[in-house]
Amino acid sequence: MTQRVLVFGGNGFVGSNIISSLSETEYEPVSINRSQIDFSDPEQSSAITNLLRDDDIVVLAAAKAPAKDLDMLIYNICMMNNLVEGMRKKSLKYILNISSDAVYGDPDGKIDETSEMSPLNPHGIMHCMREKMLEQRIDLPIGHLRSTLIYGPGDPHNGYGPNSFIRLAMEGKDITLFGNGEELRDHIHVSDVARIAVGMIDNKIDEPINAVTGAVVSFREIAEAVVEEVPGVVKIKSRHRTGPMPHNGYRAFNNSKLLRLLEDVKFTDLREYIRRLVRENA
Repeated sequence: MTQRVLVFGGNGFVGSNIISSLSETEYEPVSINRSQIDFSDPEQSSAITNLLRDDDIVVLAAAKAPAKDLDMLIYNICMMNNLVEGMRKKSLKYILNISSDAVYGDPDGKIDETSEMSPLNPHGIMHCMREKMLEQRIDLPIGHLRSTLIYGPGDPHNGYGPNSFIRLAMEGKDITLFGNGEELRDHIHVSDVARIAVGMIDNKIDEPINAVTGAVVSFREIAEAVVEEVPGVVKIKSRHRTGPMPHNGYRAFNNSKLLRLLEDVKFTDLREYIRRLVRENA
């Protein structure tokens, strides 16, 4: 019998890409989204249970993100509580929780899976709490995929970085950087995150894995790569910072655990992605 994989949040940015990657395998992906069930409604936990079968694999990609304030944090915790209550009544084969690198603080040097969980904002606190809720209340194999900054087509957030820079340039608008755009960050393509998720499912990895490339690039370098590819006159401007530089301007990762456990993982080249996307939409 084909192995079912239920993806809660299967129509979201990450969830839909996981569905797509699963569709290229022998798994039977099933997308569950909030148009079918209100995950935040406590009365819907029995409906969640009824969707599940013993021996199903579940991917938890449903979240209202990024969680920017206390109300959003509480909403996401209530959602996870209802999902946990629904899942506890079934003997599932494996659970993959889509988390975030925001669970970590700002340690000296590179971050890896042994770094202290010390979230700095509501989004990180939310993901940290959701991980702990799963681990403490469900006695099943659970993996946590902690992704860094994600880029790629279909991003609903238009966050500062590759996605918004490309959209601005394609509209003929200038790109404005915070300060000089000197922060060094790791960026990973959403399809790479999806393939890592499938790899974790294949191997039933029941521990945290950071979905990171292990390389860093500055926001200015990204903006310059975009401007170089976009025809017309698009300028890079700077905006004076009103607060401290996030993460002290440097957030890098050691991805040796990922490469050891998933030897075949490959990463999309950010500059090549920019070049291809711009030319496809020219």
